[in-house]
Amino acid sequence: MNYKSYYRLMSLAPVAAILLVLGPEWAMPQRKDEFGVHLGLPLYLGLLPYCVFIILFTLTTVNKNHQHFMRAVWLSPITIIPFALAAWVIMDYDKAAAIRDNFDLLTLLLVTISTSVIGYIYIAGVVGLHKLLSFTSLIKNQR
Repeated sequence: MNYKSYYRLMSLAPVAAILLVLGPEWAMPQRKDEFGVHLGLPLYLGLLPYCVFIILFTLTTVNKNHQHFMRAVWLSPITIIPFALAAWVIMDYDKAAAIRDNFDLLTLLLVTISTSVIGYIYIAGVVGLHKLLSFTSLIKNQR
């Protein structure tokens, strides 16, 4: 496996984890009403923009060299913010705020900042694992 394939595969891990956790929620018919309020909104405002971002990230980094690719990886928690904010605009912030009690712009800002911090922690772990796997020759570093 080369480094680009590794990073693209690791970008899908959060999607798989979220779907794995939410799978039982979808299977429970008695909780369908709660799903729309408690889980549907985060899926729409989080998972959908993330998937769009990953597709565009993959398309824009196809012919990039190692340095440009790694720069894009490290900037991805910041560059995903417009995608997440676009979901809020498309959904209409007032409707989203009506679904969530006391969800104002300050909360949105705090969620954005904390999500970016979590993104950087995840990327640091992915890069660290990549270095470990490269050291053990399980991943080829093609530069």
